[in-house]
Amino acid sequence: MLGFGLVAAGPYLLTAGKSLAAGEEVSMKEVAREVSREQEKKEKMEPEKMREIKAFAMLPDGTQFAGNKAGIVVKSASQDWTFDSRFKGGDVKMMTVGPDGLLWAISKYGVYTRAADGAWAQVYDGDSHSLSFDAQGAPTVAGKKGVFQRDASGKWQSVIEKLPDGLIPAGSYEEKKKEDYKKDHDQEHAKTKEM
Repeated sequence: MLGFGLVAAGPYLLTAGKSLAAGEEVSMKEVAREVSREQEKKEKMEPEKMREIKAFAMLPDGTQFAGNKAGIVVKSASQDWTFDSRFKGGDVKMMTVGPDGLLWAISKYGVYTRAADGAWAQVYDGDSHSLSFDAQGAPTVAGKKGVFQRDASGKWQSVIEKLPDGLIPAGSYEEKKKEDYKKDHDQEHAKTKEM
């Protein structure tokens, strides 16, 4: 078990070690981000993964945006697809056009908005999964830290951190995962026997 723990912690230890050797201050948040960036670099070496579209949005003028592990590509009526090098959010999970008319992009590093001139601004910091807007147009983000809504002053307020204890039946996720694994394993075993 110790061996597996060292393997899992290896990238974090190496990154922290590099920063310490360079005389830099080390924070766990920065180490985790650097490890994520290194993983993204490795994945970029696999071209098929980089072509997979994970998010899509279209502006009213027909400009199309596709998001993937590498970032965002753009296609307007007057040009072919181009990589948007101004977006610095990395792996894009979701995009939408907000009630404010801005393009919103959700990534593992936070939530970003794109202005009419093409400039991106990070409006929320933290691994995010989804975004919605209430009737007044206030954005609400769900992510690893919980659910947060931006108030009229621009501050993000916590809505809920986690689901209440006891809500999900104990073991339901793990049991389902074991059942799925057994089913897949049995199917693979049956295929192997047929050969």
